[in-house]
Amino acid sequence: MVTRPAVVARAEPAYAAPAPVPPAAPRPPAPALLRYALLPLSIVVAMVFYYGARLPFAAAAGAALPLLLLHAFSASWARTSVARFDRDVVPLLMRRDPVRLNTRFNGAIGMRLFAPPAIVAERRGLVEAQRGRHRAAREAYREALDGYGAGAPLAVLVGLAHACFELALTDEAIDAYEKVLARTKTLPLVHRNLAQAYLTRGTRDDAKAARKLLERVSADAPSTARIYALQAWVEAIAGGRADARTLLHKSEVACAPDEDPALDELRSRVREANDKRRAS
Repeated sequence: MVTRPAVVARAEPAYAAPAPVPPAAPRPPAPALLRYALLPLSIVVAMVFYYGARLPFAAAAGAALPLLLLHAFSASWARTSVARFDRDVVPLLMRRDPVRLNTRFNGAIGMRLFAPPAIVAERRGLVEAQRGRHRAAREAYREALDGYGAGAPLAVLVGLAHACFELALTDEAIDAYEKVLARTKTLPLVHRNLAQAYLTRGTRDDAKAARKLLERVSADAPSTARIYALQAWVEAIAGGRADARTLLHKSEVACAPDEDPALDELRSRVREANDKRRAS
């Protein structure tokens, strides 16, 4: 059984959620083609040494033996390599050390060569996301999603959604986050990012959907500077200019010393939306 690293970008409170929707029955991911190429390759090697180099049959078979042994033990090596990578990745994620995480991925030779491509792509997406390479992460998660099919692990859906969100691919991010919410309601970051994606699209219906998501987040945990800013954006789109200004002020007061630089851009967009309502 392959273990999976946790896919939580930062510590956030969990919801008391209803029972999640069970995923579709997963199909086994396609095996690594390299493993199955070893058998015909061993035959070719034996024939070359036997017929081409005119070696005795025993010597030719001995030349092909390493490939046969590699084929026999490759599946076990892949499982062990995946398990060890998943074990080692947890402290690296906690320390937020993308350089060592990438080095550890590159060093997982058994996993990279012989594990099913979907499993490798899922972990490559995690590594690329931690390195801030969101386009590469999106490609990796989409490859993993294709390999797993309808029963893809939740980690793949969440990773793909986050990558699309970071790339400002609004419609694609919304689609991915909605698929996550169909499986689980227990990830506050998903609610928050989906609300922001709805507000970026900017229709009144989107603002109503965002309001519901933010109400759920604020009901289960203290509001943060970002939540106040998103709530202000909802009010600005809905025409509540005074409420938007009040919430925007709360966002500015609640900011932390290590505040996300992107929060200033978010507040600017709220002010822009509020000004548009005043002009209309």
